[in-house]
Amino acid sequence: MTPRTSTRASGARTGAVVGAVVLSLGLSACSAAGRPGAAAVVDGRVVAEADVQAAVSELPLEITQGTRVDPVQIVSLLVAADAVEAVAREFTEQSPADLFATDEDAQEFLDAVDVEAGRGPQEYSEATLQVIATNLMLSNLQQTDVAAPALQEAITGLQDADVSINPRYGTVGEQGELQFGDFRRDWLPETATDAQATPQG
Repeated sequence: MTPRTSTRASGARTGAVVGAVVLSLGLSACSAAGRPGAAAVVDGRVVAEADVQAAVSELPLEITQGTRVDPVQIVSLLVAADAVEAVAREFTEQSPADLFATDEDAQEFLDAVDVEAGRGPQEYSEATLQVIATNLMLSNLQQTDVAAPALQEAITGLQDADVSINPRYGTVGEQGELQFGDFRRDWLPETATDAQATPQG
């Protein structure tokens, strides 16, 4: 049996490869505005805005070219996470390389970044670890000869999912396609909680 090699320590920059999978998807999608605090919902799994902001603030600048990652990239990675994980697991069986990445792999990756930057070990949220793990898996897949079918299968998996998106982070086209990138910072969901938090003039 051919031993597997690992491609996990690939040094992929966070968000750099997500466009290949997410940005041009045609999804059956709707607005997530009815779910207070949700950036997106994927088959009932809520991507919380608090988690998005945690990942934005926690990701080391050394892997983001010295700037904070756009929240849109974080949302797109978290939306794609389940589909990418499923594909990485499946195609690991067809590849001599281990394409899958766990939260532990993500923590190891971040620890190495922190050590190189002269910092001690940092604590990272589950969302940040998921962002890194997903990005590592995407990078791993792109470095193999199964990249094209694997990424297409991830796209198909997302197309089959029930996805809704908060208009802060994306828009839904006339044909139901979900497009990330329209980050409307002035958008406020019309919820009772928000209404109560708004000062009355």
